[in-house]
Amino acid sequence: MSTIFVGEQNTARRLEAYRQMTDISCGSASLHICYKALGLLQTEVQIRSELQKKRRALFSWADMLDHPRRLGLISNLYFNATYENLMGLFYDDLSVLVVGWLPDGDNRERIFHFSPVKGITPEEIRLIDTCKGREMRVYRDTFMPRWRDYEHTRAFMTIARE
Repeated sequence: MSTIFVGEQNTARRLEAYRQMTDISCGSASLHICYKALGLLQTEVQIRSELQKKRRALFSWADMLDHPRRLGLISNLYFNATYENLMGLFYDDLSVLVVGWLPDGDNRERIFHFSPVKGITPEEIRLIDTCKGREMRVYRDTFMPRWRDYEHTRAFMTIARE
């Protein structure tokens, strides 16, 4: 018996696995994946080069919000969110979601990671892991303590066309 994911017919089902080109480009790779699902052509290299014009190496949430807006898209950031908030916005068939989280849990690597959300149920979340270039399933109990980053706790963003 296969799991039926909430929003399986929405825009997020068009998210395709993609492997980031550098160790620190999960933000630009995540945006590339989201833009492609929304029908926009922006390569990871194009997105990264725009960030480098700001003389910065890593994307922040501010960069993640700003870049889609410069392309005429709608982007919103939510933090201190609940898992139910994340599930509720996943129902929206016009937007894609990106979470910031700690893949290794105890943060030994001292890095957080942006990942587009491919699917979500009350028990698990499906993410696109751009480091590995594949889709991954994470149980809710494992994901919740890892859903934090340097800027916010339980943050995610939505990106949609106007």
